[in-house]
Amino acid sequence: MKKIIWKEDLSLGAIILFCICAADLISTSIILSLGGGELNPLFNFIFNKGGIGLFVVAKLSSTLLCIFIIELSRTKELVSVKRIRNYYLGCIILYLGIYAYGFFPQIV
Repeated sequence: MKKIIWKEDLSLGAIILFCICAADLISTSIILSLGGGELNPLFNFIFNKGGIGLFVVAKLSSTLLCIFIIELSRTKELVSVKRIRNYYLGCIILYLGIYAYGFFPQIV
């Protein structure tokens, strides 16, 4: 019988969350290079103080830290598989919601 989630592999939620982060990072970098701004006040501060290099490191680090904590919980079996899925689903919905707001603020 095949397992749905292997303890040794990265879960699908982690891959999806990282892909969303990468898309956000690429689109935000393009917007910043065209003279636009970052809507998130923390990352806007980081960009203004440290430039694009620090901005990229901070943006990736924040998502990778989230993935690391959830994956550590999953591999150590600290929480149930259902709860892990809910954590990822919550992170993905929140990230997509904030990302969509950045592109379509007039709708919200």
